[in-house]
Formats: sequence, C-alpha cells, structure tokens
Amino acid sequence: MTACIVAERDPYSGYGRSREPEAYLDLFVFKPPKLSEPIHFDFPYADLYILPAPRFLEIEPTSRPFPAFAYGPEGLMAECFKIGCVDYLRDPWSLVELEARASRFLYTKISISAGALTLQGRQLFAPGTRLCLSEAEWKLLRLLFLNMNRSVPRAAIENMLGGRKKPGSRAVDVLVSSLRKKLETFLPGSSESIKTCRNCGYMLEGQACG
Repeated sequence: MTACIVAERDPYSGYGRSREPEAYLDLFVFKPPKLSEPIHFDFPYADLYILPAPRFLEIEPTSRPFPAFAYGPEGLMAECFKIGCVDYLRDPWSLVELEARASRFLYTKISISAGALTLQGRQLFAPGTRLCLSEAEWKLLRLLFLNMNRSVPRAAIENMLGGRKKPGSRAVDVLVSSLRKKLETFLPGSSESIKTCRNCGYMLEGQACG
C-alpha cells in the first residue's frame, strides 16, 4: 500500500528513503511549499496521507485528502480529530509506529458465507477480482468490518459520515442499499452478510481471517 508523508522537517522528510523490502507501506515524501502558500494535492493517489497538524487544519474541507493521519503536538489532537483525521501521531513518531497503525487501519480480511473478502485501502478484494469503493462506501464498510457480528447503530453511521441527523433522512439506508447492490455484483451472495438490525442499525456477519 502507498502512503504519502507531507513533511517539512527531519526526521520525517527522510522517511521515504532506504525502505526495507518487507516494509508494509510504500512511502513517498512530499515537501510542501512555504507555510504561507496552500498545499495542492495533485500528486498520485495514495491509500493514506500523513500531514502536519497545522497543515491539516488549514486545508479547506473540499480539498482535504482522505484518509489522513495528522501529526504534531498533543494540543492539536482534539481539533484534528474533530474535523476528520482518522488517527493522530504525537511528535516524535517513528516509521514503526506509523506502519503498525496503518496496518490496522488499512488492511482487514474476513470470511463471510459467500467467500473471503479483504479490505485493503479503499479497495475490496475477493479471489480473482477487486472492487474500488467510494469514500462513503469505504467508511461504511470499514465500520462494519471493525464491528463484525455486532450491531452498528444508525447514529454511529451518521456520525461517521460527518453529518448531523436530519428528521426523516434516509441517507444511511440509501448508502447501505447502494453498497449491497455493489457487493452483490462483485461477489454474489455477499450482500446477504449485511444484516438489518430492526430499530437499531446494521451488522456485518463474518469471521476474522489471518
């Protein structure tokens, strides 16, 4: 998997060099312009972005890369989580810590009644095929993966999608229905593993794999 580290100083600016062959992440380092100039994320797609907390906070929501870890002093952690970073690395952090956190976040493998599924970054794999997910689909499926065999409340899904609950809104149901259809085309029978929990939310039935 590929990760982009936005780095303005050592040691982080050197983390893309001298990688071990067995390293989990394929890293590249992006050195942004001066602090007074905005960052434009026009470089190649990455499975994960790692940004300095001040930079993450200054980027407009429509331009903010996803998924992203922020890093920096402890005092900026809460604010970064509030606006959407998925993890936070407190200075100083190492490649060992980054790869351990990224591994848990980006890679999950389970077995369901229709077969084996691997969620790797924003792609879903089954034997011989793969499926690219939208940001919303990825967020929903990952939430269900991480809470396998447990009901995920609708409120948790709404919060994960970054929106406030609107009276009468069926956004969650529409997203789940769309994901089920996509999964069924991808791997027949897989959509049946997403169960509706009456008056609560949704659940993914399966078993973790090594």
